[in-house]
Amino acid sequence: MQTGEEEIVSNDFSTQRIKDLLEYGISPSALNKFMRCPLDFYYRYVIGLGEVESLEESMEASTFGSIVHDVLEVLYKPFVGKTMHDEDFLKFRDELDSLIDEAIRKLYNSNFELAGFDIIMRRIVKRMIEVVLDYDQSVFHEARANGEERTVNGVEVELVADLPMEKLGLNIQARVRGKADRVDEQSGNFMVLDYKTGSVKSEELKLSEKGKSLNQQVYLLG
Repeated sequence: MQTGEEEIVSNDFSTQRIKDLLEYGISPSALNKFMRCPLDFYYRYVIGLGEVESLEESMEASTFGSIVHDVLEVLYKPFVGKTMHDEDFLKFRDELDSLIDEAIRKLYNSNFELAGFDIIMRRIVKRMIEVVLDYDQSVFHEARANGEERTVNGVEVELVADLPMEKLGLNIQARVRGKADRVDEQSGNFMVLDYKTGSVKSEELKLSEKGKSLNQQVYLLG
């Protein structure tokens, strides 16, 4: 493995670790990390050093992303296997402030007081969730208007896809695994939803032709 000016020589340990990762299932975020910085991937996933933990003195962007995901999970989980109506979304909005505050307390062990910039961040969190609710209310409403039923198939659903490895000359079964924030079903079709709170380019939201063909091999766990 070569990373810029630094080269890491493969050995039995690293080869076995990579094989184990591929057989268990490697996440899309791990693959992205490898493409952005192979050295970071090596230390994080092969050596297993993990991420550096730091104490937050104010709410970071990654943190409010976690809050958005946590609140949406709490809202949608009771509706797994069910459809949703306008009154459900009205109730969601009534509960939103208390759920956001609870998610913040859970992350900071009740020792975090919002002040200054954090108050603005909380407003951004609320607005992000409201955008999701507005969109979801419209798609559920549109489905009923078309005589179809859209249901919440699952929340925090694990997705797994097995990939062919013949080109690499490895006699192993490689797989990619990750979690979908939500999966909906409508007229026999599945919609996989992933909430993005950061900057996303339009090309990152499209499947290549190869990706579309692999879609048939994806299955749900849990």
